[in-house]
Amino acid sequence: MPAYFFRITSLQVCTLPFLGFGTVLLCSALWDITCSRRKAVPVFNTAIVVKTEESARYPCESIKGFDVVVRSFYVPVAVDTDGRARVPALNLRTLLHRFAGRFFDETFHVSSANATDTMTPAQSVRLVVRDAKDSAGGAGSGLITASQWPPGTSKYAALVLEPSSRSSGDSSAASPAPPRPLLRQLVDGATLQSLSRCNPRSTLLDMACEGDPAYLGAPYLRVLLSGFLLLPTTLSQLNVAVLGVGGGSLPMFLQQYFGSRMHRCDLVDVEPMCIKAAVEQLGMKELLSTVALQREGGGVRYYVEDAVQYLSRRVGDADCRSGGLLRGGLGGSAGIGEKRDAFPHHGTPVFCDVFQPTVAVSQATSAKRQRHLDLLFVDLFVGSELDRAVTTHDFLHLCRRSLSPHGVAAFNLPAADRLFVQRCNEVFGARNVYRIPVPASSNEVVLARGGAESRNTAADTPHLSHRQLYRRAQELRAQYRLPYDLANHYPVWWRLW
Repeated sequence: MPAYFFRITSLQVCTLPFLGFGTVLLCSALWDITCSRRKAVPVFNTAIVVKTEESARYPCESIKGFDVVVRSFYVPVAVDTDGRARVPALNLRTLLHRFAGRFFDETFHVSSANATDTMTPAQSVRLVVRDAKDSAGGAGSGLITASQWPPGTSKYAALVLEPSSRSSGDSSAASPAPPRPLLRQLVDGATLQSLSRCNPRSTLLDMACEGDPAYLGAPYLRVLLSGFLLLPTTLSQLNVAVLGVGGGSLPMFLQQYFGSRMHRCDLVDVEPMCIKAAVEQLGMKELLSTVALQREGGGVRYYVEDAVQYLSRRVGDADCRSGGLLRGGLGGSAGIGEKRDAFPHHGTPVFCDVFQPTVAVSQATSAKRQRHLDLLFVDLFVGSELDRAVTTHDFLHLCRRSLSPHGVAAFNLPAADRLFVQRCNEVFGARNVYRIPVPASSNEVVLARGGAESRNTAADTPHLSHRQLYRRAQELRAQYRLPYDLANHYPVWWRLW
């Protein structure tokens, strides 16, 4: 047989190894990018929870058939502060070492006698001081009291909106809720409206958790911060509104890092028990220090009413201030933790931490500040379902009318919704609408820019590319020293175009 059929050209000999080696390098680079993004986008991992307990339950008053439940989760201290296990970096060398190890038959023995040496000899136990009559140790005990916080763990608390339990409360007091599909019941029960990281040295002993203002457990809450990227850098004294308070982790984070730029923050929730649980069990009112917001009538106001009614009042009333404000302050007695008579009617702040404006403040300036919103966060969910009123044209028009000329509305959607985006394009304009997918979740955040008085301004505003949003997110983190890398929450290809 001629040797022609067995001849291999030198080009083929060089090309095949280079292609194989290049493929391995490309896969390794993609794997490293994926691992780095997983570290930059921390997600609370329920698989590492060692203990779960129900701290409080509040039957809903406005949302029938649901309960507001505060649950506590305990995770080992060995995990990251964001509640996920530390994943070792798997580079190319580690992968090759693991691949080569599959061809060797070696056995490693570990003595069981030394197994306890890896444990921390002195595990911290959280001790708290209560009244002497609450001590369970007796008169002869040297320990005043100790909480049920397991040693060697970190505590997280979540506000869960789940279907009412048949066994809890008086079944005759409320009508039975309509039956739901089994899959919907499981999803509703697993919906964490707000996750807080608890302070182990808290002195607030009457609540389940003193939340950490620097913690945002849900990735979609961090992506909602992208609304700041569309605001002009010269715009200060922002009026902010949060529709759907939940446990209050987003308002506390805003006040912690953006308080110097905010003038007023309105917290709106249709369910009074959500605000009550956030105040009594998660310490929202105590943690929302309004020192940075005490300028010319600014402050934090809590409203128990429907989002449509709240926005309608802002659009229709120039001043939008009720006469029956409960100015309790941070240490006041007129709070939501009191009896039901303390709740005012809908449209009136439940309690209000404000600073009295001086006489020199212009009334026109004050009215303009309190009428238009610069940043509007819309996070309206019932369990795991989005409120249908959010997706209507009327609600979107109402949101736009309530915004300032440069205002931005940020909507949280449970999944990508083309119909909703199409309606936003019709109301705000296609060049003023941005879609951002949420990592490690099916949620999607939609940003809409420009108020009702911004027809000429919005037309002159250029549409930002993905790359520009990515760079602005990096600048935002550096400017405000955010604990999360917002740019890494965006898709990888946003770095290029």
